[in-house]
Amino acid sequence: MAYTADKKNIVRGVANTLRSYIGCPVFEHFKWLDQINDFPTICIHVETDIHSHIEAAPFVVGGDFNLIVRGYVRGESVVSLEDDLIQQIEDALNALTPATAIQIDDIHINSVEHDEGLFEPYGVVTVNVDIAYKHTPEAEGEDP
Repeated sequence: MAYTADKKNIVRGVANTLRSYIGCPVFEHFKWLDQINDFPTICIHVETDIHSHIEAAPFVVGGDFNLIVRGYVRGESVVSLEDDLIQQIEDALNALTPATAIQIDDIHINSVEHDEGLFEPYGVVTVNVDIAYKHTPEAEGEDP
């Protein structure tokens, strides 16, 4: 079977890509700001997962999930740091293509938000992403 990716492997691949592009700690779950010691830091979280359609190949299911990427910065010019982090996150996510080993069919950045200096000297950015992928039931321990 051509596709054996599952959501966990995709999230792990996204986290590794963000780590390598940005060079900062990346967690595969949200953390409170008081739990973070290094800046910038990125936390990712899967919002929804939908198995949307069955492909022509046997036991291959299309999946789509929403991923929230939240970044934390700290410094004097918070808005500038937030803008830089957003650009780095977008560059890393755009580097994820169907040709990557994590079996992403399509990736779409839905929205980008930041707090505009509200929590200065800390800053929070949020990037909302939709990821479409294919997987086999065996990849997630499901019955075909």
